[in-house]
Amino acid sequence: MYHMFYFFGRKPSLSAAGFHYHYLALHTQSGMRQAELGTKGGETRPRHMRRYIQNHRIHSLGGNSPFDAVSEVWSDELANDMVGQLSIQEHPNSPFKRDEFNFIDLSRIGYMLALDKPVLEAGELRSGMIQGIFQLQRRMGVRIEDFRSYWTEVHAPIVKALPGLRHYHQSVVLDEAYHWGDPRWDGVDEIWFDDYDAARRAINSIEFQRSVLADFNNFSEAPMYFFAEARLVMWPGKKKEQALAEIAERVKQPWLE
Repeated sequence: MYHMFYFFGRKPSLSAAGFHYHYLALHTQSGMRQAELGTKGGETRPRHMRRYIQNHRIHSLGGNSPFDAVSEVWSDELANDMVGQLSIQEHPNSPFKRDEFNFIDLSRIGYMLALDKPVLEAGELRSGMIQGIFQLQRRMGVRIEDFRSYWTEVHAPIVKALPGLRHYHQSVVLDEAYHWGDPRWDGVDEIWFDDYDAARRAINSIEFQRSVLADFNNFSEAPMYFFAEARLVMWPGKKKEQALAEIAERVKQPWLE
């Protein structure tokens, strides 16, 4: 499946808690109205989307990214306007897109289209897990073929040694992105942990501090990264009612800073 990333920052006028609440409780509702169920090939499914994850940044886990969140959307097909689906300029009348003015700093956004390469697959991903998201740009002078080869063959085994790691996949930017010059990023590393404490132990580990972070210098510019609480809003086997109940329960709890 094609994997779309939409990175964005918090509107300065909102508190962190207000931003997270709006993103999960209010913005999701406008999106669900837009992604009504339809029928294609005899299968009932949401239009365009097959999966949808919200990632809410937890600043106390560190990172240097200018972004406060990232939405991830998966689709079976690469629609001509897939990026446009997430662009307010392309869809100014969409209630989903108009709502962005209420909580997103539109001067801090970024897009990426990719294909996923599993490295370590968890038995099951769930809302509330902590995800580390690393936006990678290959080092000056490194060919894209060499970047990808090192990333897969050398860097991946180093990451897999992290204590408590449950899931790891690499998201590789589509080849088509290079037809018009170098894209902003060449890929994203995604590492998943069971909870906040497990992520904290991994971040403080020798493996992360002395191996994972140091190895980026061998093939990538210093990555922008952050850790976030993942909310699986649209996921295989999850009904809309279940997703709404999960959201309602989550917003009653405080957000981790």
